[in-house]
Amino acid sequence: RLEAQIARTKEARAELKPRFTLDGFLGLITLGGGNLFGSGAHSFAIAPSFTFPLFHGGQLRQNVKLQDARAKEYQAQYENTVLKAAGEVQDAMTGIVQEKERKDKLTAGVDNAQGAFDLAENRFQAGLSDYQPVLDSERILLTMKRQENRSRGQELADLIHLYKALGGGWQPLSDAEQAEISRAEGKDK
Repeated sequence: RLEAQIARTKEARAELKPRFTLDGFLGLITLGGGNLFGSGAHSFAIAPSFTFPLFHGGQLRQNVKLQDARAKEYQAQYENTVLKAAGEVQDAMTGIVQEKERKDKLTAGVDNAQGAFDLAENRFQAGLSDYQPVLDSERILLTMKRQENRSRGQELADLIHLYKALGGGWQPLSDAEQAEISRAEGKDK
C-alpha cells in the first residue's frame, strides 16, 4: 500500500507540471467512393498540444498535499508493523531463553528428587524408616517430572511463537522425517 501511495503522490506532482503531447492520425480517405487504396487516398495528420494547469493549480496542489499526507500515514503504519514484529521476535526469544533456564533447573530438581526417592526407598528396604518418606519423595518426584514436561512443552510453544514471529510457515513432515524423529526419540529414552 505504501508503494502504491508513493506512486499516486508522484502522479499528483506530475499533474502540476505543463504537459506536451503529440497526437497523430494515419488513415485512408477518398472522396466520392473512388479508389480507396490508390496513391491519393493516404492521409495523415500530426497535431502537437501543450497543456498548462493554470486554473486548476489550487486543486492540484491540494491533491499533492493529500497524497503526501496519505503516504506519511502509510509510512507510519509500515514502521509500526515492523516495530511490532521486532517486539514479537524479541519476546519470543526472551521466552525461549527463560524457559530453557527453568527447564534446566527443573531437570536438576528431578535428578535430586530421584536421588531422594532412591534414598528413602533404600532406608525403607533396610528397615530404618517407615513407608511414608517413600510415598512423600515419590510424590515430589512425580510433581517435578510433571513440571519438567510442562516446561518442555512451553519451550516448544515459545519456539513456534518465534518461528511465526519471524514470518515462517510450516509444512507437514514427510514420512522419512517422521521416522527420523521417532528414531531420535527412541534413543533419548
